[in-house]
Amino acid sequence: MSKRSLPKSHPKSAPAAQPNWVKLGLALTLVPLIAGVLFIILWALDMILWDDPLAQALIGVLFILFSFAANNAFQSKWVLAAGWGLLGVADLLLLTNMDLRWQIPAMIAGFIGAGLLLYGIVQTMAKMAKDQKK
Repeated sequence: MSKRSLPKSHPKSAPAAQPNWVKLGLALTLVPLIAGVLFIILWALDMILWDDPLAQALIGVLFILFSFAANNAFQSKWVLAAGWGLLGVADLLLLTNMDLRWQIPAMIAGFIGAGLLLYGIVQTMAKMAKDQKK
């Protein structure tokens, strides 16, 4: 019987070191994420901080969307950052203005934002699959 040779593993190059301001920015994006989650949890537990209970949940969602957009911007993932940002703008417009003149552009921004997110995720998955083949 012949011995099977194991494939040689190629050492992966270490990722480039990020500047300290990028690391700080990435850490600071956790603040609105945690605040948004806490606002939503408090709203679900009927612990209201504002006069309008729904406003508390909406502000929580906006904090979360801002956190995602900022996190992707600090990582130079511009397509994903734009997608999260457009979803945040759409959410803000849809939920603060009940006038149809604002709702139609908000829905368009939301669809464009969702499309950018889908495109960015598919692009990232394709890049990861390509890197695994190497």
